[in-house]
Amino acid sequence: MDKLQQKHTENMQTVDEVRSRALRGEIDELSRETGNAAKAAKDKLDEMAKNTAKLKSSPDSAQANSAIIRIEENQCMHLVLKLTMAMAAYQRQQCATEAYYKAQTQRQIKIKYTNPDGSAIDDSTAAQLAQQVMENNTSSYIFQQSKEVLASIIETRNDIYRIEQSMRDLNQLFNDLAFLVNEQGELMDVILANVQQSTRLRESLI
Repeated sequence: MDKLQQKHTENMQTVDEVRSRALRGEIDELSRETGNAAKAAKDKLDEMAKNTAKLKSSPDSAQANSAIIRIEENQCMHLVLKLTMAMAAYQRQQCATEAYYKAQTQRQIKIKYTNPDGSAIDDSTAAQLAQQVMENNTSSYIFQQSKEVLASIIETRNDIYRIEQSMRDLNQLFNDLAFLVNEQGELMDVILANVQQSTRLRESLI
C-alpha cells in the first residue's frame, strides 16, 4: 500500500506527461495486485471455513473434533480481523487520495482558467466546474480557454474513476467478510481473546 501511495503522490506532483502516463500504468498494476491479493486471502478464508464445516458435518464428528474446530474457527476469525483491518487501512488511503485528486482538479481550474470577464475563479465556481468534469460535462465556455488544461483535468478525473472502482470492489469484499463472520457466529470484539485461548489450547494438545 505504501508503494501505491508513493506512486499516487508522484503522479499528483509531476508535470511530465510521459512520466504521468507511466505512473498511471504502474498505479493500475499495483491496484490490481492489491485487489487480487485481497481476493486470494478471502478465497483462502472461505476454504478454511469449509474445511471446518466438514468437521461439523455430524453431531458425532463435531463432538470428536470440538477442540480442533474451536482452534480452526478462532484462527479463521483472527485472519478475518487482520484482513479487514488491512482493507480498512487501504480504503482510508484511497479515500484520502481521491479527495486530494479532487482538490487538485479545483486548484487547476482556479489557476489555469478565468471567468468570461477575465476575473479570477472563486472556490465555489471551481468546485462547481470540477463537479461538472466528474459528471463528464465539459461544455462550459470556461473549459474552452485551454484544451490542454482540460485534457489534464480529464486525466485526473479518470484517476478518480479508477479509485472509485477499486473502492466498489473493496466494499464487495467487506460484504463477503461480514457474511463469513456471521456464518462463524462470532463477534469481532472477542476475536483476539478467542485466538489467545485457542493458542493455549493448541499448546496443551501438543
